[in-house]
Amino acid sequence: MNHQSQSVAGNWLKPVGVLTGLMLMTSLVIFSPKQAGAQAATVLAPNATIHVNVADEPDDSGDLKLDSNGDIQMLYVNSIHVGGLTIEQARDTITKALSKYIKSPQVVVSLVSQGGIYIEVAGAVTTQGGRVVRSDSHLYDVLSPAEPNVNADLEAVQIEHGEQGQTHTVSTVNFLSYMQNKQATGNPPLQDGDKITVFQKQVAITITMRGAIVKPGPTSLSNSSTVYDAIQAAGGLTPDANRQGIMVQHTNDVTGSAFDFDAAGRSPGDATINPVLRDGDTIVVNALAQAPMITISGGGVLRPAPYPLQPNESLCDAISIAGGPSDGAHMDQCVIVRKDPTGKSQLIKVNAKDISVQANTTLQTGDNIIIPGSAPKPAKDPLTAVSVLTGIASLALRL
Repeated sequence: MNHQSQSVAGNWLKPVGVLTGLMLMTSLVIFSPKQAGAQAATVLAPNATIHVNVADEPDDSGDLKLDSNGDIQMLYVNSIHVGGLTIEQARDTITKALSKYIKSPQVVVSLVSQGGIYIEVAGAVTTQGGRVVRSDSHLYDVLSPAEPNVNADLEAVQIEHGEQGQTHTVSTVNFLSYMQNKQATGNPPLQDGDKITVFQKQVAITITMRGAIVKPGPTSLSNSSTVYDAIQAAGGLTPDANRQGIMVQHTNDVTGSAFDFDAAGRSPGDATINPVLRDGDTIVVNALAQAPMITISGGGVLRPAPYPLQPNESLCDAISIAGGPSDGAHMDQCVIVRKDPTGKSQLIKVNAKDISVQANTTLQTGDNIIIPGSAPKPAKDPLTAVSVLTGIASLALRL
């Protein structure tokens, strides 16, 4: 072969060599054991979305989302369970189900999105609330980004299983054992609808109480105590306390945050209304400019007068403070004069003869309780009676 022939042959062999190389590389990609293993390991999880195409059946084709049980809904066959199956297995399962109604169905299935599971995190973590995570997530995958605080009790993390309407179960996990020793039991797989709660370790903190509190001064509490708990532990508020004018001050925080004692009493579990205290916090309860008062008037009580209003004081308490009913009290004619927010007076008729009504009638600042009473009849003077009899006798003698 001459030089020119060799050159031509060489030029002809170059593209053949390139094609051969590409074919070899392609075969390696297609038959890569790593990729084959990855495909085999990919299974459908709850909330995943797949696209199903059934030839010549547009009503049975389209995107379908797996529910929390791993089921999809299709025409003719209703519910088909494909959760935990690979794409190929899901295709075969759908084909088999449709074969009862369609002759030789041609089914193609593809993955649209892997989906995920919904998990809630609460308690001693920096980031609380719900989130959607991968369906193969474990406890570490959720707790780590939620950032448990320094007082979090990681040895007793509570996981509540079960979605709404299902039977709920609770398990307690030693997450610290996974963090320290990689014990698998401390990092269990999560399920759709799980609620994770991280509790605070019970350690002592010191709180300072100031102002209109029964027992002001420093007090020791557990670190899970709320502002409402602390005030109750200190004996409660004094009658002149401004129940809506309470400030909670953290270290190096002069301004502080406002706290409504009555609102916290109604919703003690709401952390936005009744926050958990920190070590070194100070609770300042301001006194009202004027102590709240009520007035009890009328002849129906023994000692009618103005009286300081006690917390949650009832009509029964007020009548007792005023000495109780008088002999001629008309308890069924009791009237409370109360001013509304606009300053207009309103009359509230109360049958105070019923003790249960007394006990369930709560008084407010400025109330005027009027209980009428009959005036006592004047006692007869015996000397006057004798004088009358003497006069009658004298008149008879004259006649």
